[in-house]
Amino acid sequence: MVTYTTLTQDIQDWTENDDSEFTNEIPVLIALTEERIFRDAPFLPIFKGTDTGNTVSGTETITLDSTTRTIRALSITVSSAQVILHQRMDSYLRDYAPNTSTTGQPKLYARSSETAVILAPVPDAIYPYTFLVTKQPAGLTASNATTWLGTNAADLVFFACLIEAYGFMKNPEAMALWTERYGAALASLQNEMGRNITNESTAGA
Repeated sequence: MVTYTTLTQDIQDWTENDDSEFTNEIPVLIALTEERIFRDAPFLPIFKGTDTGNTVSGTETITLDSTTRTIRALSITVSSAQVILHQRMDSYLRDYAPNTSTTGQPKLYARSSETAVILAPVPDAIYPYTFLVTKQPAGLTASNATTWLGTNAADLVFFACLIEAYGFMKNPEAMALWTERYGAALASLQNEMGRNITNESTAGA
């Protein structure tokens, strides 16, 4: 387990660098590390989230939560049953339902911008909806001492921080070493998560 305090100290100790120019950049290095892990391991449960709401009758657009990075699935509730909508490109939706004054039960969705999704057909009623999404949680900072990653994947966090640290220090040999260690830790974590997925898939079979 690493906390913000222990991680910042470990980075200084392992790099043997307590120069203020370097230590002032450590919060940035940690943030870059967390972004790297989010992109490399979006399957981690900490990155999965659910957003809910209701469609507006006659309105094709749903505004996304500002923290949403990717949409994994979208469903609406119809007569107490969840109906999964199929994702398409927004241009496809315009071709599929060119007349936005024609309404019906939505069957398709597309991400039309960073903050919005459009539905087709345009909803003819109020439908409760559920987004399954990925989003990046709050990272390690002086005011947020612990995170799921720091607790459950401390090696991954630390190795990635050393990659960023030696990148800042312009030491490609050390970067290569810690990139290898990071890759091994990531593969190990993927195996662990793979076992969880297998267990979920076979439960009750």
